[in-house]
Amino acid sequence: MRAEQGDTATALKHYDRVAADFSEQEFEVLQAWKTAADLLWDAEQKTEVKAYYQKITTCFNRKEISPVHKIIFNISKKRAGDQGVFNA
Repeated sequence: MRAEQGDTATALKHYDRVAADFSEQEFEVLQAWKTAADLLWDAEQKTEVKAYYQKITTCFNRKEISPVHKIIFNISKKRAGDQGVFNA
């Protein structure tokens, strides 16, 4: 809701809080980070978005992740490394 109201900073705090509060539940953490990253991606906030995608690629870089996790990991990896994407 905060994101839709244009309050990106508060929305990010909420996503970070979810990731911290549910740190034992990987899918909740993944979804919180992905949603935060997607919010920043849509806002074209290049520096901030990379940090969230890097959290995902660091935490979920292993063979035994589920297919859903793998899809999100691969998208995050691509976006974290894509330097020219916001210039289009």
